[in-house]
Amino acid sequence: MVNLRELYRLDAVVNENKNIVIELLQHILATDKTICRCEHCILDIIAITLNDLPPRYRVGLIGTIDFDVDAETQYLEKVQDGLYHAIMRVTENPHHLITLNQKKY
Repeated sequence: MVNLRELYRLDAVVNENKNIVIELLQHILATDKTICRCEHCILDIIAITLNDLPPRYRVGLIGTIDFDVDAETQYLEKVQDGLYHAIMRVTENPHHLITLNQKKY
């Protein structure tokens, strides 16, 4: 069997959405301190957002050179909306145990 991972630089195939989602999420986290920052929640937010977006793959280090500024702005708004939707879903149903800071008497 041919092992593609040994023969080709498969890490050169990149879903550009991943970089966009991470960048926008960093900005959201900088302003909204109520979002859980545990690894489970952050990864779930990213995965949910990426699953709801159409893929934007590129090969190599250079992304798209020509792009429509208006279309790109609309796309970034769509990604941001997707992030907020994912944040709400994860916040309402996290995959980790929430520890309540309540004293038992």
